[in-house]
Amino acid sequence: MYSTTVYLYQQLTRVLLIDTSGGYFTARYDPVYAKQLTINKGVDNVLLFEFINQDQKPVNITGSTFLFRVINQAGDELLVEKPMETLSAALGRVKVVLDTNDTIDVMAQPASYSIQRTSGNYVQAVYTDANSQARADCNIVDSVMPQFIPSAECTVPDMYGKNNFVGTAPTNWPDWALTPQPQNSIQRTEFFSSYMPTNESSLI
Repeated sequence: MYSTTVYLYQQLTRVLLIDTSGGYFTARYDPVYAKQLTINKGVDNVLLFEFINQDQKPVNITGSTFLFRVINQAGDELLVEKPMETLSAALGRVKVVLDTNDTIDVMAQPASYSIQRTSGNYVQAVYTDANSQARADCNIVDSVMPQFIPSAECTVPDMYGKNNFVGTAPTNWPDWALTPQPQNSIQRTEFFSSYMPTNESSLI
């Protein structure tokens, strides 16, 4: 009997929120790496964030609203934009839920995410990446739900095509319109034909 271990995990990310009170003049805390998020298409993605200051302490975000964005890697297309929900203002904890409708039309691709904070008239970038950058990496994957592949158009040649052979003598018809098919003088085999008889006797 085989046993497989599976995991249910939360994507919790701690990000740096600059204190606007004027208590800090130099950045003393700088993350050595940025956590890469994974966004799975076809399911609900609960992304948790905890805002900390340069002393790595929680930031009180009372009165603030946050906007989560997913941007393509080139930075010229907005893929997803959604407001975030505050879980605990005193502890600086928020979340955003990206459901199926948010991601179903987005191609699976490497992308970036950013968070915007609005407090009164003040609009601020949250530093999600190392070196005080406001964009961090995320991967949009179709590991749960396969990516949609549209059907391709298929054309079948007929007598009413581009050259319109109807009304002309059979000697002017293309090879695929002749019955029986002409034979290859070298290999003595018949060419393929798009014509297939469908009467009952031919199916026996």
